[in-house]
Amino acid sequence: MKDILKKLKLIENFTTDLEISRAEFVQKLSAITDKEDMGVFSGTVEAFSISKYNLKGHVDFNGFKLKKRNQFFDGKKNMAVATGIIKEHHGYLRIESEVSGFNNSLIVQYIFAIIFCSIIVFAFATGAFDDSNTDFFSISFATIFGILVFVSPYFTMRYNMLQLKHELEREFSYLTKQK
Repeated sequence: MKDILKKLKLIENFTTDLEISRAEFVQKLSAITDKEDMGVFSGTVEAFSISKYNLKGHVDFNGFKLKKRNQFFDGKKNMAVATGIIKEHHGYLRIESEVSGFNNSLIVQYIFAIIFCSIIVFAFATGAFDDSNTDFFSISFATIFGILVFVSPYFTMRYNMLQLKHELEREFSYLTKQK
């Protein structure tokens, strides 16, 4: 599954080398991250909570798991999650990160869409619609619905993944310059 998501560009890996000690980096990253659970229902009231930090998750000495916080009136659900491993390597800090835009909750959405489109195709195949105008309308509706339901979440996931990657690169750079 991971290989398919990488080919669809919904998972991206990147490595960052910084001139900072591991302890200092972990302390600074923890300071700008809300320590919150990132479970299935953790984001239900997240947009209404007040926080000055854009990231939530957990950071420890060996790695991190971060997510961008949902904002009030933000139309895009922030589903992307970044996991990373923190290593010290010859005086540099090496951060190997993986940002994934895919969320397992979308599997349910895709299953319902497949069932709905299958019902429409089955209705056409059995001749449930005898009127030619109804056939044209139903076929065009099923096509547009299928395109919207299957393609639009892809672009949302990809956008969220790229935004989180950009945010992390910016924060990592900022943390090394901060005194």
